[in-house]
Amino acid sequence: MKSAIRHLALIPDGNRRWATKNGLKPWEGHDAGARKLADFLNWAFVDYGIPVVSVYALSTENLTRRTAEELKHLVKVYQEYFKKLLESSLVHDHEVRVNILGAINLLPKELIPLLKEVMDRTKGYVKHTINFLMPYGGRYEIVHATRRIVEDVLAGKLKKEDISDFSYPNYLFTAGQPDPDVIVRTAEKRLSNFMLWQTAYSEVYFFDKYWPEFEKEDLEFVVKDFPKRQRRFGK
Repeated sequence: MKSAIRHLALIPDGNRRWATKNGLKPWEGHDAGARKLADFLNWAFVDYGIPVVSVYALSTENLTRRTAEELKHLVKVYQEYFKKLLESSLVHDHEVRVNILGAINLLPKELIPLLKEVMDRTKGYVKHTINFLMPYGGRYEIVHATRRIVEDVLAGKLKKEDISDFSYPNYLFTAGQPDPDVIVRTAEKRLSNFMLWQTAYSEVYFFDKYWPEFEKEDLEFVVKDFPKRQRRFGK
């Protein structure tokens, strides 16, 4: 089934609560979430042909509000996940470009070279794109974009009168990509500082389940329901 969705944004929440519910450690929930994401990307790219998927993988707040022990194990989960991506048949057979968007310099140093290797290995792929937003915050992105605009204005590269809601997206992390048509969030009913500019007119689907419990039929519901939505874009 070919989906009408061009860009799906995902907030996969509830890993830790799923772990608690099942008598597991928090990082075991993150590990289960990583396995579920592998399934989700296969459904999205292969089964439904969605061109772009963006995943809220780590917020800027997570870096300061999680315990040192949990962050240590979370880094291990990321290392294992991205090592698998390097050799993933899904990535290479279906030409999935991998982007890491956010304040990458704030990540643990042992993780950064691996992330850069994955991006470099896939930078030539054009059929699909997966954006991992980590560490990321919507307000941080807007401030970051604004600083770049100020720099370009001061350098004479951009005129003040050319700053608009049409030019501003060129300074966002997702420059050159379509805005998300759809946001899928599990476990909660809020956006939590996620892609605040890009999701202004996105259709939102909330699922009252933890991320490791998400199933293919949930995504199938979104794919089938999306064309029925009347998108007005503020009109």
